[in-house]
Amino acid sequence: MRTSGAVRFSLAAILWPALAWGQGSVTIFGSVTDSSGAVVPGVGVAVTNTATGVARSTVSDPTGNYVVSQLPIGVYALKAEAPGFKAFVQENIRVQVDENRQINIVMQVGAVTESINVAAEITQVETRSGSLREVVDSDRIVGLPLNGRNPLQ
Repeated sequence: MRTSGAVRFSLAAILWPALAWGQGSVTIFGSVTDSSGAVVPGVGVAVTNTATGVARSTVSDPTGNYVVSQLPIGVYALKAEAPGFKAFVQENIRVQVDENRQINIVMQVGAVTESINVAAEITQVETRSGSLREVVDSDRIVGLPLNGRNPLQ
């Protein structure tokens, strides 16, 4: 059965938002505490995509929690600042499709001009759901033994 161009266009127009949405987004969340373990509300938290420079920010709630959601996949830097505390900086936070990354922030007393940098190249366990997943990057796809290099075969 043949389909007309109008039918194909209509179908593409209907499915396009679903396909674009299905590319996945990530959430970076956590709690903000001081060195004694007490929650710190009102801390400004900024998450910046290191490739594009696009930043999203939020403020920790009265229980010290923060959430930055609907982020595209990529590598991020997180910075938290509050009066009376040193700035908290964590870089190289790599997030993949539909990943929830928990970054707990521990603020140290000091001037805002001082900062604490944390290394972030660690593997983290998914704590919000019981799902298992793996991202296959382009290098691994190229290395797959495929007949004619066509992944659909």
